[in-house]
Amino acid sequence: MSGIRRRVRRARRSNCSTVIELQHSGLQHYRSAAVRLEHLRKLTNGTEHAADIDEFIADLRLANKRCPRLQQELDRVRLPVDR
Repeated sequence: MSGIRRRVRRARRSNCSTVIELQHSGLQHYRSAAVRLEHLRKLTNGTEHAADIDEFIADLRLANKRCPRLQQELDRVRLPVDR
């Protein structure tokens, strides 16, 4: 199995965990989700999936624009602000 396939497989698992993490509110869940998204972004960097992850993060920010604590955690790990 090539390195890219492994990275994408790990990225998909991480993405599922992130969505599960965001079903609950609270700083601990937001922080965990932000760190997982940061890791996911690093895994897909340089692949055809990188733009999809950035779009997912932008959609997540837009859907949760009234949740300042989540926005702060996403900013803390330097995830992109817009598309």
